[in-house]
Amino acid sequence: MNNSLLNGLLLFSILLALLWLGGDILLPVIFAFLLWVIIRSWNKQLAKLSFKGKQIPQKLRGILSFIIFILLILTLGNILAADLRQLSTVYPEIEQNIITISEQIKTSTSFDLAAFARESVASVDVQGVATSAANIATSFSTTLFTIVIYLLYIFSEQKYFDKKLRAVSKERYGEKSKLCHDIIMSIEQYIS
Repeated sequence: MNNSLLNGLLLFSILLALLWLGGDILLPVIFAFLLWVIIRSWNKQLAKLSFKGKQIPQKLRGILSFIIFILLILTLGNILAADLRQLSTVYPEIEQNIITISEQIKTSTSFDLAAFARESVASVDVQGVATSAANIATSFSTTLFTIVIYLLYIFSEQKYFDKKLRAVSKERYGEKSKLCHDIIMSIEQYIS
């Protein structure tokens, strides 16, 4: 086997293990980084706009990009909530259709679908389902809050990124800076 293939498999295995073990920390960081790249891309698009011949100041562009992002998330949440409300208004009609179909099945096959459904529902642990739903909601909220904290941290530290990279890399600063820039540009290009 070729050495680069073994190195690649080893690196892939290490990354997989890191994601498995540190997924609770790494995934929010990765999402925050991707959201930062998206908001940064919007910031660049806003830089192309001008008002009375002047560009929008950089800080204002950053704030506008973040506000646009928050509004987009809220809009998507409202669309989802509207769909759930619409489903709840149509539910009685759906329930009646299910009853009609179950009666047709009982008539044609002598299989009592309604009795089977009642028995199946009776065996469901409602408290367990409610606990699981609450745990999922709590986990989602915690992860979302963590992503927002990481995102705010990345935004607050972006002005010091170049200084920190210069301090860490010293003589290889140019190539490491270019590599970071190329990675960010590739992600921006892929997402856009």
